[in-house]
Amino acid sequence: MKEQHPPETLLGTRPDGGDAVNTALRMESHGEAGTIQVSETTYQRLCDSFVLELRGTIQVKGKGEMRTYRVIAERNSSWSAL
Repeated sequence: MKEQHPPETLLGTRPDGGDAVNTALRMESHGEAGTIQVSETTYQRLCDSFVLELRGTIQVKGKGEMRTYRVIAERNSSWSAL
């Protein structure tokens, strides 16, 4: 039987994951259609495996200004772009 999670898990109100979920939701809502936008923290984790370009700084509710990046392609991949 599939494990059921309380609604707050999905909504990001739990202290153990809420900030990450809320940031991801903000990245999506401020992004451009057909692209993947990530925060500075995520950029740091992905930059060795993916080509990313600086998109700019955006104002994010509850966070202030955040530098954002767009995922362009996977490094060492046969694909030229995502």
